[in-house]
Amino acid sequence: MKKIQLVCLLVLLSGSLLAQDNYFTEAKKLSKLAETALKDVVVSLDANGKPVLTSGGEKMNTLSKHVQKLVAAAKQDAFKTERPATDPVPVPAEGAIGAPAPAPAVAAVPAVLSDEENKTIEKEILYAAWLLKVKSEDELKKVRDFPAKFLFLKEIQKAIEVFVGQSTGSPTNFAFSESAIIYGITDFIIRRGKEELVESYLEGWYNRLNESEILSPLLVQTLSVTKAFTQDNGLGLAKYGDKWKAAMQEDLRRIPHLLMNEQYVDVLFSKIPSIQDATKKELKAAIMGSADLTYRLYLKEHVVSAVASISDGYCAGQDVFKDNPLFKRIIVLSDILMKVSGTLENNTTYKAVKLDDVETLDADSWMVLIKLMYARNNRRLEYVMDSPAKLDIFNGDLFKKTEAFHYLVRKVIAQVQTYQNLISQAGTGKLSFDDSRKLFEVAFGLFTQTQQFMKFFKLEKDDVLFKASIEPYFRYAQEIGEGISTQEYGKVLDGALGVFTTLNKGQNNPDFDKMISNLQLYGSFMLNILSADKPEQVEAALDELIPKGRYQLKNTKQFAVSLSAFPGVMLGAENIRKYPTDASGAIVPNQDKKTATSFSAAPYLPIGFDFSFHVRSRKDLEERAKKNKYASMSVGLQLVDLGAVLNYRLSGDSTESTAPEISWKQLLSPGAQVMWHFNNSPVVFGLSCNYTPELRNIDQKGVTYSANAFRFGAFLGVDVTIFNLHLSRRNTGQKK
Repeated sequence: MKKIQLVCLLVLLSGSLLAQDNYFTEAKKLSKLAETALKDVVVSLDANGKPVLTSGGEKMNTLSKHVQKLVAAAKQDAFKTERPATDPVPVPAEGAIGAPAPAPAVAAVPAVLSDEENKTIEKEILYAAWLLKVKSEDELKKVRDFPAKFLFLKEIQKAIEVFVGQSTGSPTNFAFSESAIIYGITDFIIRRGKEELVESYLEGWYNRLNESEILSPLLVQTLSVTKAFTQDNGLGLAKYGDKWKAAMQEDLRRIPHLLMNEQYVDVLFSKIPSIQDATKKELKAAIMGSADLTYRLYLKEHVVSAVASISDGYCAGQDVFKDNPLFKRIIVLSDILMKVSGTLENNTTYKAVKLDDVETLDADSWMVLIKLMYARNNRRLEYVMDSPAKLDIFNGDLFKKTEAFHYLVRKVIAQVQTYQNLISQAGTGKLSFDDSRKLFEVAFGLFTQTQQFMKFFKLEKDDVLFKASIEPYFRYAQEIGEGISTQEYGKVLDGALGVFTTLNKGQNNPDFDKMISNLQLYGSFMLNILSADKPEQVEAALDELIPKGRYQLKNTKQFAVSLSAFPGVMLGAENIRKYPTDASGAIVPNQDKKTATSFSAAPYLPIGFDFSFHVRSRKDLEERAKKNKYASMSVGLQLVDLGAVLNYRLSGDSTESTAPEISWKQLLSPGAQVMWHFNNSPVVFGLSCNYTPELRNIDQKGVTYSANAFRFGAFLGVDVTIFNLHLSRRNTGQKK
């Protein structure tokens, strides 16, 4: 048993020796301890040249206990590693001949170290603390019994890192330094500020979208999740990514269904009162009808069946056909032509007539075909003609008319047959993105052929109305349908935006333009969420939603007040007060401190109130506004300077240094700035002066003290407006 324990201890110690087998590695590790917990432990030599503790006893005891625990744990691990593994042996039945005698129990290595081991650990910590503090050659000559090797240096370092922490600066009741607490609080403030900012803007977005009679029905599910998000805990809620995805997908898939809703479309047109009633009637039919067809095609309904159902709805209950919209007339005529050109079986398969039957018809047969079509669909043809007009099939150049009809039927057959092939592939799950695009192209292409028929038979005098009021919405509906079918939701959003933008084109309607802009911005956020695979990407999408460039808003107002930060660099001078010294560098007794000035280059990050205004004449501002040039002048009241703690000086004075730790006093850095904003840029140039308490540590011949710094100079920074507190109503160049 003792041999096993001895082997374990030797393994443990040999590991330490291998890790610390020379002066260089020991020196590196010891130097790292200088700025950690041992810096506050004070050790001196007694008369016998051995170190004794004079202060920091509580910290020393805590550190020793942690090191002892680590050494004991390492000892246990070494014992487990060296202990030979035994294969399981089958145990005979109780009482059987040959049953082995019970194996003697192997005692585990105790987790408690011996007194000698504990004393060795305490000795090494004590000597390490003394070595790091000694600054006298006489002391180095005087020391006795110094360890030949620091056997437990690795454990000492680990204990400081894990249990005490690698914090610097003054200790606190929390076993962390003041600077560590400040850094932690600063990180917390930045993170929480970001969360609050995102939550605030999402709440603002929710209010803007929810108040819109157009966007609120369009984004029902998304707004519901957004509301829940704003009532929860902010940016950390990346868990909302999946909820947002599901809600946004549902809203985007519902767009065709919403555009079919007459009440919603009426609201849409009520926001653009400048559209004439006649035009509104045509556009309304095109938007609702193309959306209806898109939704049916998305649900895999055959285009022949879909057109027939829509056509029946248009013609049902109509006794008088007058002023029917062109879109509806095209749908009804397309229904007639597809019935002439083939038969739909089981609502799934379109059996087109054979092209040989079409090609072999003579002129008389074509005339009979036209009369058959007329007799069976006379009421619907009246709807298509929309007046007492006639097809005039018995007059004029009969050959020319039958040729035109012949050509049109062949085109319809080819179009529907192509569609049939595509929809058959979709039924087997083989429809690719490209085939899906072709499917919608072919479906909507049928109506272009029908419109040519109407034009030839003079049911429409030209194609102006078709190109202006119908064709664009075919294109947008086709884009929406493709996007939903292939889950390319960017196409769905583009299609919806296309509908709204085309409606408002040339209408001079700022409110409608603003609605479109809001949908574009929030829609981009939706697409980023839908493409996000990780919580970090959800947060990135939220970051993108937060508006940037707020400096522009300040620069376009006659007067503005904001809370702003200006990260950059400052060049100037720094005044500190030091004791006068003689030629040897020793402090002159009974002399007051005197001001010393030196050049300073410093990272600069002031945060405070920014008062922005203009000094140009109104006429000058008006001229600059016409050229879209905006700039301003600002006066800043600095509250804190986060760059002050990183300040360094371009000075050769070795008695001064930046304080290695951050204190609460250093965060407060009152000051003032005068700044000029460059044209259409967040970059500012300014003059600044500020006061930072205890920024410098002064060491003059063993006398160490803190010194306040007064700094002044010029700086170049970037305007990061946190939020605007006040904006004047009057823009630059705007007359009262």
